[in-house]
Amino acid sequence: MSDLVEITNLLDSKKRIAVFGSTEGESSDDSLVDLAIGLGVRFIKLGGLSRGERVTKYNRLFTIEEELVQNGTLGFNEEHTFFPLNDEAEKGTEAPEAAATVAGEPPELLEPVFPTEVMESSAKA
Repeated sequence: MSDLVEITNLLDSKKRIAVFGSTEGESSDDSLVDLAIGLGVRFIKLGGLSRGERVTKYNRLFTIEEELVQNGTLGFNEEHTFFPLNDEAEKGTEAPEAAATVAGEPPELLEPVFPTEVMESSAKA
């Protein structure tokens, strides 16, 4: 758990965005939602409402929202801007540095966050 907190803090400090998601074969355990909310994750990928396990997680999100509204502690983050990827970016001729940023911040070339990214890119060179 402490590693997860450390990693999300590292991503925040590098102005990156953490996305939590569930996997195939998931259970109806909704603790992923509590973890995402507690860590301030902007996005959570749960899938469609076609399965009970997913509905349980969405219901937990609604319950948390209701509790925050009742306590008067529901806060809103600044708007998130998604930049469109054009055909050139999808073909790899243009760097994907503008894939996602916080509203009002200009896109910039991102440095690697984890040492493995540096090792992998230098190994390919």
